This record gives sequence, structure tokens and C-alpha cells, in this order.
Amino acid sequence: MAYFLAQFPLQLVVFPGENIPLHIFEPRYRELINDCEQEGIPFGITPTIDGKLEKVGTSMKLVKIKKRYPDGRMDIVVSASHCYTIERFHVTMESKTYGSAEVTDVKFTGISDPTYELHLYSLMQELYSIMRIPTKKIPKRFELHQIVHKIGLTLEEEYRLLCMSNQIDQQIFVIERLEKILPQVREMEEIRKRIEMNGHTRYIIPPK
Repeated sequence: MAYFLAQFPLQLVVFPGENIPLHIFEPRYRELINDCEQEGIPFGITPTIDGKLEKVGTSMKLVKIKKRYPDGRMDIVVSASHCYTIERFHVTMESKTYGSAEVTDVKFTGISDPTYELHLYSLMQELYSIMRIPTKKIPKRFELHQIVHKIGLTLEEEYRLLCMSNQIDQQIFVIERLEKILPQVREMEEIRKRIEMNGHTRYIIPPK
């Protein structure tokens, strides 16, 4: 069933489960956040890529206003709940300066595959080890929002992932991406080690 949802287009892909900070400065979005605070309404963050408003976005709820500035600007925290598809976009809502869209919720299907989950975890362990990041920061379960912004995806790739409504498809996509970047990360680490060794005594075993 379609319903109206206030819109906050950004060059950003947000995944369900994320809490993100935003700095609000445009008057129309200050009005939107004030309405969220006073009326408890949600709003949608729909990605804009190369100047184009995409079709799939994420429904957001205001968590808190961290700071208000004298000129009306705000620092806020918002929480992402679920994805939707835009059926029709409206530049402005009646009596409001911000836009809205008629949207329908995306139906999410399937559950994560335990085998893929283990493989994903091992790939993340290798990546974190190479980059000298504590492995305790790797989520034990497949939580897309905890992983996706940390593996070097482009905005377009993140959007492709957002549009997938099946968790196994998402797992496969992330695994393929990690398998692609790990050789590059290993190579960069080898280059870094060679640079560090430059000018230092090295023990080289001669050929037999």
C-alpha cells in the first residue's frame, strides 16, 4: 500500500539498522526536523547519485537533537528502520517547504546463510588483520549496516546492495567484493613493508 513520506534526498546510502549523525542547515530541512520532533513523523533518505534521485530509499526516525545553533542549524541523530520504493515524487508537500513522495515498503525475503556468514567473517578477519584493526570489532553475525561502509564500496555499489531484498544475495555481493579487494590490500601492505625496510639492514637468504 502506498503512503506519503517526507523526503530528505542526500548523496548518501543508509542501511536499515544504522544510526547516523546529520548537520541540518537548509531552512526546508530545519522545518522537516522540527515537524519530526513535534509530530513524531518519519522521513525518507533517498540517495542522489550523479545528480539523479534514485527510486529506493530508507525510512528514518529522529532519535535526538544533539545541538541547536542560534541561527537555526541543528546537529541530530537519526535511526534507519526499513527500505521503500518511490512511486511518485512531489517537490513540495502542501503548506510545507520540503518535498514528499508516495512510497511502498520493500518486502524483504530470506534469511542469511550460515555458511556464507562464516566465510564472510573469515574474510573480514583477514582484512582487519592486514589493516591492523582489532578483530573484536568484526560483528559475529551478518549485520549489513556494520560492514558495508568499511569495505571500500562506491556509492553506486552501496546503492545496488540497498536495492537487494534478499539477504543471501547481499551476502554474496559483499563476499565477492571482499575477495576482489583483499589481493589489492595485501599488495599495498607488501609495498608498505618494502618502504619501511628501505635503508635498514635486511637479511637475505642467497639462492642455493
